[in-house]
Amino acid sequence: DFFKKVFEDLEKISGIKIEKNIFLDYGSGKGGAIIQARNAGFKQSIGIEFAKELHNVAKQNIEKFGYKDVINLYNLDVLLEASNIPTGFDRAFIDVKEPWLFLDLLDRILLPSSLIGFVVPTTNQIAILLKALEIKNYVACEVLEIYQRNYKINPKKATAL
Repeated sequence: DFFKKVFEDLEKISGIKIEKNIFLDYGSGKGGAIIQARNAGFKQSIGIEFAKELHNVAKQNIEKFGYKDVINLYNLDVLLEASNIPTGFDRAFIDVKEPWLFLDLLDRILLPSSLIGFVVPTTNQIAILLKALEIKNYVACEVLEIYQRNYKINPKKATAL
């Protein structure tokens, strides 16, 4: 299971056991990660997606899996509507094109010493993110290569998982 492996790797790198209370996913797309987080034992999952089409598919997927009461979804642009974001998280999973733009927001909503996982598909993005993390004095930064991430062939069609 991909998601379980990601958590195991994060725990191994950080040396910190992941408490499975609340899982936050920016760029939650069709809800795959937040559903997987729930399946992995998180008590609550929160997904934030700016694309209305993907948000709507995520709602359908969450209802299909019976997680409507334990997964909260927000359809908003967090960089423009930051005041609508809950605070007090100790873990976050960021899957957006330019995650370095979210660091100020993460500083506001995450507790000190929080674990953050970023998904960035290119080495250029990794380099920019690592530099931004260094500037903001983030510590214990590690880079992991994800072994496999499947995509739908038709990127224009938002379909259920």
